[in-house]
Amino acid sequence: GGRVELLPVKATVRLSRGDTVYIVTPGGGGYGDPCERPREAIEKDIEEGRVTLGHARREYCFTS
Repeated sequence: GGRVELLPVKATVRLSRGDTVYIVTPGGGGYGDPCERPREAIEKDIEEGRVTLGHARREYCFTS
């Protein structure tokens, strides 16, 4: 019926046949020291528009 229900972090919900559930979560925190990320991976992310140059400089200690 188009009802939207925001749930707490932990919840139990009874579903019926035909119900649709969308789960939206934030991005992952990553693994390891961001400043040790391979330069090629950072350059690819910039090229593909995943991060800006400014973000790469701040978060990945990237120098261009």
